[in-house]
Amino acid sequence: FAALARNAGFEFQKMWTDDARLFGVFYFTCSADTSG
Repeated sequence: FAALARNAGFEFQKMWTDDARLFGVFYFTCSADTSG
């Protein structure tokens, strides 16, 4: 996932610092937004 987030251009380290749940939600939202 690090490669994906890095490719997207998002701050992986900053998001990783937050709770795992929030990180998961962010990833899901980003994926959904990118998908459509």
